[in-house]
Amino acid sequence: MTHLIGLDVGTTRIKAVAFDLDGASHATAERPTPWQRSQDGVEMAASDLAQAVRTVVAQACSGLERVAGIGVTGMGESGVLTADGHTPLAPIRAWHDGRGDVEAIRAAVGADGFERSTGMRLDAQPSLPKILRLRTDYPGSSAATRFWSVPEWAVRLLGGAPGSELSLASRTGLLDVATAAPWTPAMDLLGADLLGEPEAAGRDLVEHAHGWPSWGCRAILDRRASV
Repeated sequence: MTHLIGLDVGTTRIKAVAFDLDGASHATAERPTPWQRSQDGVEMAASDLAQAVRTVVAQACSGLERVAGIGVTGMGESGVLTADGHTPLAPIRAWHDGRGDVEAIRAAVGADGFERSTGMRLDAQPSLPKILRLRTDYPGSSAATRFWSVPEWAVRLLGGAPGSELSLASRTGLLDVATAAPWTPAMDLLGADLLGEPEAAGRDLVEHAHGWPSWGCRAILDRRASV
C-alpha cells in the first residue's frame, strides 16, 4: 500500500504523520523541537534538528510498504546558513529570539523602507536582522551563500532540492514582496543573495533528488544518513 507523509517542523515539536491515499492516518511520530535555552536566547544546532527530523520520519515510515511523497511545513523566520549547501555555519536562532541587528537595517533604509518592501515590521523577528547578528556572533557565517528556512532545510535533509518557497521567503526580510525578487538593500547589507530560486508552495522538489518519491520507505531510511 502507498502512503504519504506530512511533516511539521514547529516551534514546540516536530511531528510526522503517515496517511494512506484515502486520507486515513496510519502512524504518528513526534519529538520536541531541540532548542537550547540560555541567558542569551534560544537556538539549536542544525545537526540536532537533522537528527530529530530524520527520527520522526523514520518512525512514521516504520512498517509501511511504500512512501510516495513527503510534504513539509514549519516556521519561516528561523533557518540555516550554508556556504556549500551542506555545512551549517551557525546555529538556528528561534524566530522569537530577540537577538538581531535591527539598527544596521534602520541605518541603511529606515524602518519605513524595510516595512514597505518586505511586509514585515522592523524588529528582531525577520531573518535578515538575525543573519546580521549571527555574523557578529559567528564570523564564519559571513561566508554564507544560502539561507534555508527550517522547512526548506528539512526537505534538503530528506533528499529534496528546494529553492525559496515564496511564503517562507516573505518572512525573511530578504524578499521584495511586491516583485517576488530578492530585495536589493538586503543583498547590499549581506554582500550576497541568500535566497534560492523562487517557487510556489506544493511544487515537486525531487527532480534533482535522485528519484526520491519513487523510493520505497526502506530506501528512504537507508539513505537518511547520506542526504
